[in-house]
Amino acid sequence: MRPSNPLLFRQRFAPFVSGARQRASALLMAAACLLPALAVAQATDPAHVELPPSGSGPLLVLFAGADGPLTHLEQAKAFGREGWVVLVFDSNSLHSAPPARIRELLQRSIARPEVRSPKASLVGYSLGGWIVLAAGNRVPDLVSGAVAYYPSTSLIDDPKAFLAHPFVGVPTLVLAGVLDTYMNCCTIERARALAAAAALPDVRAPIRLVEYPQADHGFVLPAYRQVYRPDDDADAMRRANEHLRKFASG
Repeated sequence: MRPSNPLLFRQRFAPFVSGARQRASALLMAAACLLPALAVAQATDPAHVELPPSGSGPLLVLFAGADGPLTHLEQAKAFGREGWVVLVFDSNSLHSAPPARIRELLQRSIARPEVRSPKASLVGYSLGGWIVLAAGNRVPDLVSGAVAYYPSTSLIDDPKAFLAHPFVGVPTLVLAGVLDTYMNCCTIERARALAAAAALPDVRAPIRLVEYPQADHGFVLPAYRQVYRPDDDADAMRRANEHLRKFASG
């Protein structure tokens, strides 16, 4: 139905149309302002939560490899059976995050009601291991101990400088496969160089390397049958739990 007097129609309803446009514009602007905050919230929310049989316990934050959280659920369940509250995070949205975002993630995780420890323990795999080495083990006020499984170290040009700024203040166990050549990201040579730099008198970073002579990348993940090594997986899990329990708070 067309108005009988288009000019009169525009005069009467123009203020309402203009107001609606202004309100719509304001809503769009508000939504645009909220998007970064929503992105941060999603990045700092776990992709999976694994509770221990008791329903509560000390916190373990697990940073999955680049293949995503699903392939690391068996590891999460294994740690859960050991009594940890396990929060699994997707490292793809965090590996280049600023330190402040990692701090926020840890603070939000520690504040969860099922957590019974004032600090977090960290475990990272491959790309997640990079997060542990580059950010997670630099915040001793929030993290008690850390484990990096075959961590990505391809971005470390100078191991000594990498460890010194900021200083590594969290005891860190590195578990690496000697046969790991996957995309040249996590070679045993760079893991050894990192451990050697950590032992220098003017560095003395609390990093310890354990090598698995017959292991390749992903040797603890049952999803990768061609490289999975059950005995090495069991040994690595035992070492990881012993290391984290030794330094866990609460």
